[in-house]
Amino acid sequence: MKLTSLGGTWALIFLALYAVFAAFAAVAVYRDAEQRSDLFLGLHPAWWGGVTFITGAITGVAAYWLIHYSSLRRFDNNADNAS
Repeated sequence: MKLTSLGGTWALIFLALYAVFAAFAAVAVYRDAEQRSDLFLGLHPAWWGGVTFITGAITGVAAYWLIHYSSLRRFDNNADNAS
């Protein structure tokens, strides 16, 4: 594949934009994880940021959201406060 071809240029532009998007998503997940005290398995926020960047922004953010914000969570903070 020639990088000088039009397809190669668009592929590089797409890859660069996706890397920037993944970096922004990783920073956002990291900052949110820093504010939480009930992280899954007590994992460090840097771990969540790294997973988000490495797996791709969409997959990493989806996994973080499913584990920490969705109704699929293992426990509910409101149930603990009601007792």
